[in-house]
Amino acid sequence: MPTNSVETITACEGVFYDDGGVSENYGVNQESTLIIQADTEEKLVIIEFLSFELEEDFDSLYIYDGINTG
Repeated sequence: MPTNSVETITACEGVFYDDGGVSENYGVNQESTLIIQADTEEKLVIIEFLSFELEEDFDSLYIYDGINTG
């Protein structure tokens, strides 16, 4: 059974990791949603991936630009 989490952060800079943190593997059957919004309307949120890896047929990443997933 998947573990689901939803988190909203308001920031214009920072670092985020999967649920394993900086040094551990991520958990099995995890479904996480991270909503990142700028701290003011005039600012943008820019995401730069320094390291990213997916396991084929098991992992996925969806990125949406807007107020919903549509």
